[in-house]
Amino acid sequence: MADADLDTEYIKVTLARPVPENGQGRVIIVKTYKDAKSYYVDGKTIVFKRPLGIQRDKVVLPAGYEVVELTVPSQILPRKTGELRSAFFMQGLARLRSKCTQ
Repeated sequence: MADADLDTEYIKVTLARPVPENGQGRVIIVKTYKDAKSYYVDGKTIVFKRPLGIQRDKVVLPAGYEVVELTVPSQILPRKTGELRSAFFMQGLARLRSKCTQ
C-alpha cells in the first residue's frame, strides 16, 4: 500500500484470484508459538498459559494428546496424522489444557 506506515510491520499476501470491488476474500494466518510464556509442558500435559486472544482460533495438538480443559465452546476434530485440531470462536479469552494419553 502506497500510504502504509513504514514504521509498522505488515504481512503481505498474494491472493489466489482477484477480488471484485466491495468483494471479500479469506486469508489464513498460521502462527506458531515457541516460547515458555505462551505454553509449557507439565509432565504429560501441555498448558497454554497465556489466554488465546484471537477471536477465531485453532490449536493443533500432537498425536496422542487429548483436550482436558477448554474455557470456550470448541470443535475438536481428529486429523489423519493423529493430531487433534481444536477450533473455536471466542466470546472472551480462552485457556486450553491437554494431556498425552500414551
